[in-house]
Amino acid sequence: MKKAHARKEAVINQLRDRLLNSQAIVLTEYRGLTVQDMNLLRAKCRKAGVEYRVAKNSLTRRAIKDTELEGLEPYLVGPTAIGMGFLDSASAAKIFVESAGEYAPLKIKAGALKKHIFGPEKVRELARLAPKEVLISQLLANMKGPITNLVNVLSGPLGGLINLLKALQEQKAEE
Repeated sequence: MKKAHARKEAVINQLRDRLLNSQAIVLTEYRGLTVQDMNLLRAKCRKAGVEYRVAKNSLTRRAIKDTELEGLEPYLVGPTAIGMGFLDSASAAKIFVESAGEYAPLKIKAGALKKHIFGPEKVRELARLAPKEVLISQLLANMKGPITNLVNVLSGPLGGLINLLKALQEQKAEE
């Protein structure tokens, strides 16, 4: 009996560690998916740096107890699988939103970004975000614009001064 308890505690501790170290979490209901569908979904997840696992709700509740993820508890009803994204915040959401359209039985229950818990609609919004690299390039382009304008504004009077000096030089050369 003690060995079984020790194994459960090890599973709970591992699950807590994985949940707390993930960038994003998506809870899904997988009832109705075939084994083949689950394997294909897991393969997609692995490629995107997302871990997808089924865990008993009771063990998940114990894993999130006294953490910032405790708000996920109301969503732990019925068969629940947990997607944990480790590379970026949107990868898990994108995979499960895409897959929910591909596999009709898959339903998104909730999501979490660190301590922020939200429902399925916010998961869909998160999935619509552009990739991190695109967002960074857009930010840099927006930051570059004002600097370029400042350089143009500052170089305008200097160009006018140079033209004036050239005109004076030509005028003196003619005299």
